[in-house]
Amino acid sequence: MKPRLLLILSMILLITGLRAQTIERYVIGNGGYSQAGPVSVDCTIGEWITATADNGIIILTQGFQQPSILLSTISPVMLSAEIVNKTVVLKWTTLFEVNSKEMLVERGRDTVNAFGVMAIVPSLAPNGNSAVPLNYTWTDIQPLASVTYYRIRLVAKDGSFIYSNTVAVIFNPQTWRLERVYPNPVKTNFHIRLFTQEAVKADVIVTDMIGRIVKKESISFNKGYNDPLINLPVLANGIYIVKIHCTSADTPDLIAKIIKAD
Repeated sequence: MKPRLLLILSMILLITGLRAQTIERYVIGNGGYSQAGPVSVDCTIGEWITATADNGIIILTQGFQQPSILLSTISPVMLSAEIVNKTVVLKWTTLFEVNSKEMLVERGRDTVNAFGVMAIVPSLAPNGNSAVPLNYTWTDIQPLASVTYYRIRLVAKDGSFIYSNTVAVIFNPQTWRLERVYPNPVKTNFHIRLFTQEAVKADVIVTDMIGRIVKKESISFNKGYNDPLINLPVLANGIYIVKIHCTSADTPDLIAKIIKAD
């Protein structure tokens, strides 16, 4: 009886092996999409199932599918700024770049309000990829005459981006300066000793200590040293503020204090 049973089982297994067919693979788990910083990972994490079926018999063979990873990243950079001949020179270096597209130079008057894009610097990496350091530079030829903030937005081909550090530049080109106001104390008039690197127009405004304007005069200053005479109206003795406000260029106001004494 036993030899006959073994023979029947052997024949069933042989027929099943001959008639079996393999159907397509299935994914039973999907890992989805993940992003951390500038690195994006799009992958399927699960198991392939290979099903072999015949006469109602199913054989499952399991195996792992490897993640599919696409990296778009640029190394963080350290931005530096230097004032050179009335311009601001920005420099930065990337240690490596993967799928890099461009660098946006952004400038703002403070770190609260929106930065504006001043320039677009294309990536120097061949096809956006580089394993060696790459040096970048950009020059602001018209910097603001105040505290200015700069940063770099490093953009990858897939649209992801990171920012560099933010640097502050105090740009005071000293296009003009107030040497002195004399005589001081003042009786009826005084001189303004002023130097300017270029011809400018300015308002000379005299106010009392509560801010009321007691004298205003528009003057054209020539390049170099100027020494105009300012005549005062009849004023009470006391302390007054002299402000020289340039109306033809973006330069800081010049401030002085005078004493009116008969």
